[in-house]
Amino acid sequence: MNDRHRFDPLDALRGFAMGSADIVPGVSGGTIALILGIYERLIHNVHLGARVLGSIVRLDARRAGEVFRSIEWGFILTLVAGIAAAVLSLARVITYLLDHNPVGTSAVFFGLVAGSVVIAWGYIREPAPVHAVIAVAVAVIAFALLGLRSEPTTDPTVWFVFLAGAISICAMILPGSAGHSSC
Repeated sequence: MNDRHRFDPLDALRGFAMGSADIVPGVSGGTIALILGIYERLIHNVHLGARVLGSIVRLDARRAGEVFRSIEWGFILTLVAGIAAAVLSLARVITYLLDHNPVGTSAVFFGLVAGSVVIAWGYIREPAPVHAVIAVAVAVIAFALLGLRSEPTTDPTVWFVFLAGAISICAMILPGSAGHSSC
C-alpha cells in the first residue's frame, strides 16, 4: 500500500490528543500537533486540500484530481478519526467538570494554556522583545474581547455564524489559540 494511504494507529492517538486539546478552552489542537511533530505535515495536507478546491473553482478537474491524489489520506483520515473520538468522548466530561468543579477545572485549563505558551515560545528561533510585546498585546485583546461579554449571542445571523466558524476553525489549527475561545 502506498505510504500516503497507510493508516498509522499512532496518528489516531495524535488525533485524540489534538481533539482533547480542542475541547479545552484556550488550548488548540494545532499546539498539540506542533508538540507531536506533525504540524508541518498537517498544514501541508491542508494546503493541498485548499489547492484541490482552488482547482475545482477554476474548473481544472485534471489538476484537482492530481492534487487530490497527492493528499496523505491515511494520515488525515486517521487523525480526524482520533479528533472525533476525543471530542465525542470527552466533551461531556469537560462540561461536567466545569459545572461541578469550575475552579479546579479552570486551574487545570490555565496550566495547560500556560504550558502550551511555553512550549510554543520555545519554537521561536530567535526570540526578541517584540515577540513578547505581541504575545502580551494579543492576550490583553483576547481577554478584553472574551472576558467582557455580558450575554452570549442567542440568535446569531447566518453571516455571524459563518464568520465565527471560519475564525474558530482557523484558530483550532493555529498553535497557541483555540477555536472555541475565539468566539
